[in-house]
Amino acid sequence: MAKAPTSIDLARALCDAHPNATSRSLAKRLYRENVERFPTYNAAYLCVRRARGNQGAKMRHDCKETGTRRENGKTGWIPECPPSHAEPWLPFDIAGPATIGVLSDIHVPYHDHRAVTKAVEFLKKKHRPTHLLLNGDFMDFYQLSRWEKNPKARDLVSEVEAGRATLSWLRGKFRNAEMLYKLGNHDERLDKYIWNKAPELLGLNNVQISHVLEFDRFGITEVRDQRPIMAGKLPIFHGHELPRGMSSPVNPARGAYMRTAHTMLMGHLHRPSTHTEPDMFKNDTTCWSTGCLCDMTPEYARLNKWSHGFCFVDVAVDGTFGVHNYQITRDGAVRPA
Repeated sequence: MAKAPTSIDLARALCDAHPNATSRSLAKRLYRENVERFPTYNAAYLCVRRARGNQGAKMRHDCKETGTRRENGKTGWIPECPPSHAEPWLPFDIAGPATIGVLSDIHVPYHDHRAVTKAVEFLKKKHRPTHLLLNGDFMDFYQLSRWEKNPKARDLVSEVEAGRATLSWLRGKFRNAEMLYKLGNHDERLDKYIWNKAPELLGLNNVQISHVLEFDRFGITEVRDQRPIMAGKLPIFHGHELPRGMSSPVNPARGAYMRTAHTMLMGHLHRPSTHTEPDMFKNDTTCWSTGCLCDMTPEYARLNKWSHGFCFVDVAVDGTFGVHNYQITRDGAVRPA
C-alpha cells in the first residue's frame, strides 16, 4: 500500500510545480486544498518555508545540499520578465556626402544584357557614384524556388558562376565605389532552401550567399535580414519587406506610400514610378519605385507591365537627398522615369 504523502511532501510538490510563486500565495493554496491537514493558514505558510529551505536549520541545510533552496524575497515579490530573444533590426546607414547608383532586379543569369550595360555605362559616365547598391534580386536562383520549374532549363552551378562573373565585371567598372549587396526575395531563396531541405548545414560559412558569390574577393558589403538602407534620410528597401494583402494600387510608388506613409525608394515590382502626396500641412511625401534589369518575358510572367530602369541618389552632408529615377526605353534610350 502506497504511503500517504506528508504535509511537507505536499508543500514540496507545490513548490516544484510553481517555483516562481511567492511563499504566501503557495501557502494560501496549500491551506485551501488541504484544510484538514493544517489547522491554520500560518501552519501551511511555515510548511512552505520549510520546503523551500527558509525555515529551520536542518531544512536550510538539506535544501542547500540538494539545490532546492529558494532565497527569501521581498513581500509581494513577483518573477522578473525573462530576457527577450529578439534581435535588433537596425538600418544600414550611408552617410552623406554620397552618390549612389541603384540597380534592382537583375536576376542573373536571366538579366537583359543591353539594359544592364546601358545602366552601368550611364551611371559611370554621368554620375560616377561613390556607392553601387545592388538593391535585391541580383541573383535569380531559379532551381531553389518553391514554384514549379523545369529541371532541365537551368543549372544552379552555372547560375552561381554567372553571378560571380557579373560581380567581377561590376567591380571592374566601379573600382573605387563601395559596393552593397541587399538581399531580395530571390537572393533569400538560398537560405530558405537550406532551412527547409538541409537545416544541418546552417551555420556553415561556405553555404552562405556571401561565400558562394565571394563577396570578400570583390569587396562587397552584404545587407541581409530585410534591413532598410538609409541613404541619408531616404529609406531604401528591395520591396518584398513591405506589408502585403493590399489590392493593386495605381502604381508601385503609390502602393509604397499607402503601406508606409513615408518617403522611400524600392524595387521588386519591376516598374519605375513616382508618387507624391501632401499631408494636412502641405508637406510633400514622395515615394519612388525603380525598373528592373532582367529578362522581360520569363516563363512565369510572359505578359506583364514591367519596364527596364535604374536609379541614382545624391545624398548631402545633412542627409537631404535627390532622387533621379531613370527608365530605359525599348530602343535603348535612357530618360527620366
